[in-house]
Amino acid sequence: MTSPPTPYNVLRQPDLLARLLLLLWSAALLAAIAAAPLAAAAARPEGWFLYQVFEPFCHQYAERSWHLQGYPLAVCARCAGVYAGLFLAPLLRVWIPARTIATALALLGASWAAEFTGLAPVSANRTRFVTGLALGCSVGVVLLSRAPRRVIRTRSAPLPLNAPQ
Repeated sequence: MTSPPTPYNVLRQPDLLARLLLLLWSAALLAAIAAAPLAAAAARPEGWFLYQVFEPFCHQYAERSWHLQGYPLAVCARCAGVYAGLFLAPLLRVWIPARTIATALALLGASWAAEFTGLAPVSANRTRFVTGLALGCSVGVVLLSRAPRRVIRTRSAPLPLNAPQ
């Protein structure tokens, strides 16, 4: 006879738990990124606060950002792509190999270097978003591949007295 399902079944599947946590965390970040200009347009102080939260992680140049209601997102298009990629990684992990992070970093680095040195004009926000998306997906896949693979014990079954703790 099998034991009845427990509310902790998700803990028995660390890969599923890691995917769920990354999905929820990245969804919250994307919501905050979009909420900043919406709050700023409504003259709410939360908008300023959200811009300040993302300031250490992004230059927030208005010309390199998409806009909502006349205000730039809390991050530039490339950073928005990274966060969107982190959101997509748990959904796409089954077919994106973890080694793509090197390729994604090379694309992003080449784009940045070409802009920085003046060999290429500043790329359009679409290009910046796509390079960030590739990096975000790759980083998400690597994070998920490093999730613990052991089964987490629950209190549903007592341990034998001589079992290692």
